[in-house]
Amino acid sequence: MKIGIITCAEHWRDGTSQEPDDRLLLAALGQNARGVVWGDPHTDWSAYDLCIVRSTWDYHNSREAFLSWARATAARTALWNPYPVLKWNTDKNYLRDLEQRDVPSIPTIWLPAGTRVDLGLTLSALGWQRAVMKPVAGTNSYGVALLSHKRLEEGQAALDALLKNRATMLQPYYPSVNDYGERSLVFIANELTHAFRKRAAFDDQHPEKAVRPTQNEVQHKTRSSWRGPFSGKPGAVWEEMASRFFCLREVIWCAMSKAFPQQEV
Repeated sequence: MKIGIITCAEHWRDGTSQEPDDRLLLAALGQNARGVVWGDPHTDWSAYDLCIVRSTWDYHNSREAFLSWARATAARTALWNPYPVLKWNTDKNYLRDLEQRDVPSIPTIWLPAGTRVDLGLTLSALGWQRAVMKPVAGTNSYGVALLSHKRLEEGQAALDALLKNRATMLQPYYPSVNDYGERSLVFIANELTHAFRKRAAFDDQHPEKAVRPTQNEVQHKTRSSWRGPFSGKPGAVWEEMASRFFCLREVIWCAMSKAFPQQEV
């Protein structure tokens, strides 16, 4: 069986992926697997029995090209995760789908590309002192910024720059991301394999580390799970005032169960 571990040009050196998890996976699979850059025009995707999307961290720079590649590749070989999942989950509007299914989600203001919004008036109207700005299609903290009443001029400039070409979302900032953190639970074939605390984008001095999820976390994140023969990692942010979890959902990349053994916090 020939397996392609799909990465991006950013991680490609010396004829293979240099992303740490990819290297471990390739070593575990041995001669049956090799790293491949998505969208490589010289690759015969039909020569692979399976292609696993692992570290395509640049998809947001050309989402339509990425989805076009995924659709074409899925027509030639087995693609994990499947094309419909990639299409759904590379646009954060999936949070609206979850909300419609009564899954707790962070309150979000959706702003179309090309619009202009007065940041000060918006924060005042919403009663937010601080807000997190991020592109609707983005990964690895691309375009993410913390906006506040105290630095309106700087925040307005950042918001205008992102909105010029990208649909954007605003969410309230929860200080808990710097202590409780955002927790990611990894499910493979609908089974919880491991969990870890992600490092926040703003002034977070905590390293990414393994955690043992609580029953409450598992219950909330299981509610957000897309049932299917693939893997993903629901996330959660704790909102202290409301004493509730807000769920996120990432199922773009196939997860790895070896990276983080379950541990107590």
